[in-house]
Amino acid sequence: MIDWSVFLLVYLVFSQLGVLSYLLALIVLFIYRVFTQAKYGKTLGMMLLKIKLSKYSFKIALKREIFRLASCVFYIGYIYALFDKRLRTFHDISSGTYVDYVDKNTEDAGTNKIILYITYVLLIFSF
Repeated sequence: MIDWSVFLLVYLVFSQLGVLSYLLALIVLFIYRVFTQAKYGKTLGMMLLKIKLSKYSFKIALKREIFRLASCVFYIGYIYALFDKRLRTFHDISSGTYVDYVDKNTEDAGTNKIILYITYVLLIFSF
């Protein structure tokens, strides 16, 4: 909700620009998510929920946000989390990370190659 509040704030501030304000808000949301995840391993919303990424860097955050587009195709990437034992989505699996509670220690998450290829296909179809 907080992440989308950033989107809404930018959209409302630039609402006089019409469709351009929507695109600008999406770009700002993307940049916000990439930089907060790269620097802190979590966004403001994740901070409130006391969760963070298992590992993070600029490359991982950028890859995770790009693959989030593929997860959004019919929400297949999010629905998959219901069947994964670690509750990971396609963009988590494809970036080789997982979201966990801040104070909990768990083992390293690997990248499942089949899910990675499915994510690539969904990413292509999302455009």
